[in-house]
Amino acid sequence: MQIRLSAGTAAKLGLRKFKFDIPMPTAYFMVGERCVFNCLYCAQARDSRADISRLSRIVWPGYELSDVMEAIGRHNPFSRFCIQTVSSPGYREVLQALIEELSGLGLPISLSVRPLDMKEVREYFSRGIERIGIAVDVVTPDLFKKYRGGNFENHIELLFKAAQEFKGRITTHVIVGLGETEKDVIDFIYQCRIRNIEVGLFSFTPVKGTGLENLPQPDIRTYREVQIARYLLKKNPRYYEGFLYDRKGKLLSFGIDITSINIDEAFRTSGCPGCTRPFYNERPGKEIYNFFM
Repeated sequence: MQIRLSAGTAAKLGLRKFKFDIPMPTAYFMVGERCVFNCLYCAQARDSRADISRLSRIVWPGYELSDVMEAIGRHNPFSRFCIQTVSSPGYREVLQALIEELSGLGLPISLSVRPLDMKEVREYFSRGIERIGIAVDVVTPDLFKKYRGGNFENHIELLFKAAQEFKGRITTHVIVGLGETEKDVIDFIYQCRIRNIEVGLFSFTPVKGTGLENLPQPDIRTYREVQIARYLLKKNPRYYEGFLYDRKGKLLSFGIDITSINIDEAFRTSGCPGCTRPFYNERPGKEIYNFFM
C-alpha cells in the first residue's frame, strides 16, 4: 500500500537524500491523488494539469507504507503526525490503514479532510485522531462557489457543528489572496475564534497547471496585517471590537499600539500544535510568509 510523504518528512526519515535542517516537529503524510473536487487553486484538483506529485509548492514522493513504518521505527524525530487527504476514489480505505498504523506509536495525529457529514467526523475521532482540520480556504460565499465549489453555508455549518461537539479539537484553513477583503477574512477568523476553532493561515500560492496559476500572491503587507489580527484574536477575541476598516474592507487600525506584540510569534505558521509547513507558501531565499524558525 502506497502513501505519500512531504519531501521534508521523507528527508527527516532518511528516505530521501537531501540536506534538510529546518525545524519540523510534525511529519506530513498524504493519502489519495487527483481529487473528485475541483478547487481551482489546488494541484490535486480534478481538472488540474499540475504535477500530480505536488500539493501547493511541496513535492510528495510515494512510498510503501511498510517502508515508512520501518523508517519511523528506526528513527522518529517527530512529535506529531499530520495526514493530508485528497478526496479521490478509495482514499478512506488507505486512510484507515494509515491511522491504524500511526495510532500504535502513541503520538497525536492531526487529520485534514473534507468530511461529508458529522458521522464521518465522529468516525475519525473514534479511531484515535486527536485533531481534525476541516478547511474552508475561501471565506466568502461567492468566492467559495467560484474557486472551491459546493455550498458555503453547508460547509460552515459542518465546521461549526464539529467545533461544538469536539471542543478545542477542530482546525480550519484559510487562504489569503483570493479576492476577499481584509475584513472578510478577519471576520471569519473571529467567528472561528469564539468557537475555539484554530485557524491555519495560508498565503495563496500560484501553482503551474492549476486554474489560478496566473493569480499573483497577496501583497505581503496585507498578509502581515491578517496575521497580526489572527494573533490578537487568539490572545483575546475582544480585540475584534477595536478593529477599524475603510468602506472597501481595508484594515486601517487594530485599535491598539501593536509595537509591543511578539512579531515573530504573530508571523509564525499557525494551525495545529507543532505545525511549521516549511516553504509551503514561498521559495527558499524569498520573503517568508509564515515563519517556521
